[in-house]
Amino acid sequence: MDNRARLRTRVGPEGMDYKSFNIAVHEMGHNIEQTFSMNLVDPPPARRCAEQRLYRTLAMMTQGHDLEVLGLAKPDAASAALATLDTFWATAEISGVALVDMGVWHWMYDHRRPRPPKLKVATLGIAREVWNRHYAPVIHQRDATLLAIYSHMISDMLYLPDYPIGHLHQLPN
Repeated sequence: MDNRARLRTRVGPEGMDYKSFNIAVHEMGHNIEQTFSMNLVDPPPARRCAEQRLYRTLAMMTQGHDLEVLGLAKPDAASAALATLDTFWATAEISGVALVDMGVWHWMYDHRRPRPPKLKVATLGIAREVWNRHYAPVIHQRDATLLAIYSHMISDMLYLPDYPIGHLHQLPN
């Protein structure tokens, strides 16, 4: 069995721009985790426990140092403070999506083999509930369904809750 991680990313016809480099650095963080998990972690039953959160965390931490990799900038105190604020906002944003993901999967366990139209109605309802509870009191807009935007939450089971944890691990000590 070949246990080597492979870095894959997209590069446009004009070559690698900053966005594709930033994504490649993020993907390299996934490769670091894969290398450790495939080669240094105990057999599969123990592997899945930490792997998913570590997978997201290392990718985000690595991505956060993309300019340093290029030798361009080490963050000063002001940019570090702004990065902390950005991490807070990104965490608050993806946390709602994660709550919708968990709610949808809970609903699917309670409603075995739902038809797509019923699943759509349930997902939008769960998104509204999460929005109204956690976001509407701050943003003063009710019944938004924006948190249901991650349509692949159905095909990629319960990985979105790992994102807030990954974001929080980026914060300075």
